[in-house]
Amino acid sequence: MSFNSQLANLREQPETARAGLKWTEDENDQLMKDVMDGMDFNEVAKKHQRTLIGITSRVMTNALTMMNDSELTIQDVSKLVHISEDEIEYFRQKQEYKADARKVKKNVTKKDIPSNNDNIPYQDFMIVLTEIRDYLKIIADK
Repeated sequence: MSFNSQLANLREQPETARAGLKWTEDENDQLMKDVMDGMDFNEVAKKHQRTLIGITSRVMTNALTMMNDSELTIQDVSKLVHISEDEIEYFRQKQEYKADARKVKKNVTKKDIPSNNDNIPYQDFMIVLTEIRDYLKIIADK
């Protein structure tokens, strides 16, 4: 099942009718108020007609923004949003890894990818791809 068809199925359900839609500023503010007030994430998801994964991801994104835009520590933010420091740190590293991967992908041009006419053995090309993947893993582990 494709992503779009999964999303369409979620939007047909009343409790997830807003899944995948852009967050408004008011909705985002209400989300953070609900979370900081200690509302259960499942209840928050129902209230906002989103999935639990969507709610968690948005709260994590907001948590990182809170840390970057203020002098709040990960401990402070963890207490505010009721998510463990380890989960926030894991999400932060994952976001950095994705950003680094996008940079590498952006720097690879079409001419860098061998065509069927090139005399580059497939194995050599796969070795280069493996080296890029390993480099990105090293960055993610830092």
